[in-house]
Amino acid sequence: MNTGNYKELLKGMFLREETNEQLVLVKKKLQTSGLDYSMFNVSNIGDYSTPKSLTDEIVFHIDVIEGGSYLDVSVGADANFICSLLEKNKNINIFIADISIINLILAKKKVYNEFGYDIPDSRIFLYKNITEFKKGMNDMKFDGIVGNPPFGDSSNESTYTNLWAQIYADCFKYRLKDNGQQGLVKPKTWATPKDENRTSQTSDVLDIIKEYATHINIDDCKKHFIDAGSKPGSTFSYTIVTKTKNKSSNAEVTTPDNQFDVDPAVFCKNIIVDINEISLSIFKKFRKLKMLKKEKGCSLKAEMISSDELNESNKKEFCYPVQYAMTTVKWANAPHILQNEKKVIFPNQNTKNYPLYDSGEYAPANRGAVFIVKSDLEGKNIVEFCKTKLMNFIISQQRFHHGLLNTAVVSNIPDIDYTKTWKDDDVYTLLDLTKEEINYIETYIR
Repeated sequence: MNTGNYKELLKGMFLREETNEQLVLVKKKLQTSGLDYSMFNVSNIGDYSTPKSLTDEIVFHIDVIEGGSYLDVSVGADANFICSLLEKNKNINIFIADISIINLILAKKKVYNEFGYDIPDSRIFLYKNITEFKKGMNDMKFDGIVGNPPFGDSSNESTYTNLWAQIYADCFKYRLKDNGQQGLVKPKTWATPKDENRTSQTSDVLDIIKEYATHINIDDCKKHFIDAGSKPGSTFSYTIVTKTKNKSSNAEVTTPDNQFDVDPAVFCKNIIVDINEISLSIFKKFRKLKMLKKEKGCSLKAEMISSDELNESNKKEFCYPVQYAMTTVKWANAPHILQNEKKVIFPNQNTKNYPLYDSGEYAPANRGAVFIVKSDLEGKNIVEFCKTKLMNFIISQQRFHHGLLNTAVVSNIPDIDYTKTWKDDDVYTLLDLTKEEINYIETYIR
C-alpha cells in the first residue's frame, strides 16, 4: 500500500470529519519501523481483537471457494479473519468493514504485506451504526461473512448496545448468498435480553440460529481470548449458519466440557448455564408440561417508599405493603388490584429459586410473575414444589449472568395438582427422568 495515498484509500468509505485527526496519527505510525498491530487491538469504543486461533477455528467451518466473495464485518487492525480466509484460498474477493478508520488502514496494509493482496478501495467500508452499514453494503451479497461485530452503536443514535445483533440479522437475511455461510462472534448474553427493544432484535438472531445453525460454540471460545492475553468484559460465543441447512438436521454444539449434536431449536429454547446432552434432555422433558398462566396487566399504579422512609407523618398515606423483592418490603400510597387476593409472588429480583405465598396482605411489585390461587393449601404447595431439587435446578440454570431472573423464567411453574405436596421422587416420576438425569440433578443441587 502507498502509505501516503490516503485520498485513494478513502474511496468507498463513509467518513466523518474527525477521521482527519485519525489519519494523521496513523500516518505517523506507518512511518515508523516495526509497526505493532496489537497497539490498535482495543479502541475507545471497546472493540477487541479476535485471536488468530479463534478465526482459524471459525473459518475452518466456512467453504472458501475459488473466486468467491467474503466480507469481514469488523476487520480490526490485525485482520485475522481475512488472514485465515486467504490461508485457505488466495483466489477470492475480499471486502472489509469496521467502525474505525485506523483499523481499516492497518488491515489493508497487513493483508498486502503478508499476502501481496491489495484490497481495492471500493471494497473498504467505514460505518458507525446499522444505517451506515446497510448503506455501504447496498445490495451486495457474499459467499461467506465472518467477523466479531462491534457490541454497541457508536453513533450515539441509540441507547441500546445491540449493533452486533442488527449486523448479524441483516447479514444473514440480505448479504448472504443462498448457498453462503456466516460465522460471527457474539457475546454470550445474546440469549438474555433485558428489555423490549433488545428482545425484538435478539429474537431475530435466535430465529436464525434455531433454523439455520450448523455449529454453535457457547462459552468455549473465550479460551482463545485468555490465551491471547486479552481480558474482554464479556464472554463470547460464535455460530455458523447457512441458508442451505436442512431445517430438520442437528447442529454441532461445543462447550468447554462437551461436544454433541442437538436440534438447534431445542438448544435456543433452553439456553442454560451448563449446556450438555443430559441437561438439555431434562429441560426438554420439563418443557412438555403445561405451565400455569400468570396474571397480566396488573402493574402497581402508586408511589412507593422504603421501610426506612416510613415514619409517623407518612405511614397513614403509605399503608399498603408491597413485596418488592424476596426479602424487601416497600410501602405504597394506593392498593394493588391483587392486594387482597391469595397469590404466589415470584419477584424478578430474587436471590432464591422459589416464590413466596401471600394470603392477601401484600401487593406484588411490577417485576416478576404473580399467580392467583384458590386456597392457602394450593399456594403453599406451589412454593414447596418450587423448592424441589428439580425446580431448583431448572431455575438455577436460567439465571442471568448477573444473577437475576427474567419474567420468562419465573413464569415456568407447571400446571399440576397442587392439592398434594410434591417431593423430589414424585417430581422425577412426573417427568419420567432416567437415573442418569436424576443423578445429574442430585449432583448439581447439593
